[in-house]
Amino acid sequence: MPHILDDPIDWTRDNNRAEVPENVSMNAGVKDRWHAINITVFDGTPVEHDIKAVEEFLLLRKALIDGGTLSAEFDWKHDFELARYSHRFHLTNLDYLRNKRTSYINFWTGWITEATNYNREVSLNGLKTIFLLHGAIAIGALNILAQHTTPGTQLVLTAKFAIIFGASGIVLAGLGQIIVYYFGTLMVTRVRAKLVGDVKWAKARAVSRYLDRYGWLPLLGNKAIYGSMLWFACYVVILLIMLLSV
Repeated sequence: MPHILDDPIDWTRDNNRAEVPENVSMNAGVKDRWHAINITVFDGTPVEHDIKAVEEFLLLRKALIDGGTLSAEFDWKHDFELARYSHRFHLTNLDYLRNKRTSYINFWTGWITEATNYNREVSLNGLKTIFLLHGAIAIGALNILAQHTTPGTQLVLTAKFAIIFGASGIVLAGLGQIIVYYFGTLMVTRVRAKLVGDVKWAKARAVSRYLDRYGWLPLLGNKAIYGSMLWFACYVVILLIMLLSV
């Protein structure tokens, strides 16, 4: 970097001169340019050429000030010092912005792995719920009906209700499993697609908005699966009461 950019900032303000208009202000120009550079940094694109252009712009303005070719009506030197400060600040902020981008992408990459594992576990738990809880009740009730053919007895009536309750639990758990697997997998696939290749910052930021918009669907599936477990506990109590009344 040219040595004039390393010199201490001179904050002295010439009160006898007006402030430099924004449309020709070096400080305003540097800020605008750095705004574009910061966006480029977030997009993961090299910015060395852009930074060099800003520094050449600063050197050119310095040469004009030293040559006395600018209007004496405005405090060009103070405007230049503010521009140098803005440039220094953004230079020191570059690593922070790059780390922020990397951390953001790493977070969503980790989320993909966790969400994939979670969808798999929920699907397996849904199968266990179907076969171990509701399936066992329904199969046991069918065995009772096969052994007791006398209609109208309390035991037969309880077995019929058990089949209905078990079947409804199987439907509820199965529906929840389908919702979680389909929409969970769909969301993971779309998030993974956004993080492949040249990841633009706007695309990475859109991930959170996408999940806010559609994240309730897998949650609905989870509620159906866990709701089927709650339903199992409720109808087991009902069946016990019916059996005790035999």
